[in-house]
Amino acid sequence: MSGLPDPQAARDARLANLAAAKKRMEGTPARTGIPGIEAGEEQVRDTAAERIRQLQEAQAKGAAPPPPMQDGFNNIRFNGKRWDREKNPVDTWGPGFVDRWLNNQVARANANIQRLKKDRTAFKDAVLSAVPTTLFVLVPVFALMLKVAYFFRRRLYMEHIVVALHSHAFLCLDLLLVLLVRALEGWVAPNPGALATVFGWIEGLLIAWMPIYLLLMQKRVYAQGWPMTLLKYWLLGTCYTVLLSFAIVASMAIGLVAM
Repeated sequence: MSGLPDPQAARDARLANLAAAKKRMEGTPARTGIPGIEAGEEQVRDTAAERIRQLQEAQAKGAAPPPPMQDGFNNIRFNGKRWDREKNPVDTWGPGFVDRWLNNQVARANANIQRLKKDRTAFKDAVLSAVPTTLFVLVPVFALMLKVAYFFRRRLYMEHIVVALHSHAFLCLDLLLVLLVRALEGWVAPNPGALATVFGWIEGLLIAWMPIYLLLMQKRVYAQGWPMTLLKYWLLGTCYTVLLSFAIVASMAIGLVAM
């Protein structure tokens, strides 16, 4: 069938390259990237199948073949299928204008995925620009978690806000120091050696100081015994880690749309 060998040959060549990359990763620390390669294989198959379908329809109608799809076109999926504004749109329980807005954002994110192949720093910049807003939203939420955890201490909510602000300010400052140490290491000690080891220890101590400082602060501010403090610290830390994970994913989604 005219036009079909090209997408089939391209599909087979890409699958062969991905299979070779996956084989090289097996048995190495880099094997964590295998699920990503498998997802890429599925995308290659879907893209080739869609191209073949387009060519078949064009041939049946006697029309000119449509232009080839862009590499990686329509990378977003819903309900196990590629997103399509007409055939497989985002459909929620909300009113129509909400679904239309969501589909517009998906279309924008899908178009921005193509930009990433040309400008890989754009996504990083967009995500970093969304981080301050994310942390700002998390402060009152974390304060509410403290209010629940220390409900019987009869502290005002504003007192918990101060604690949350202090905690987030400390984390931001400590992370800034970690980034500065990494940048300094890349400039002063780019190669392995004694100096690079010293920088590694400094970075490790800065990271380890985060949970230790937050535990000591919680113990001093709320003045409870160590067993109860450790229990609440563990509960708050677990809940906040889950919350932060969702917030990071949200920041990435916002950054992808805001590019």
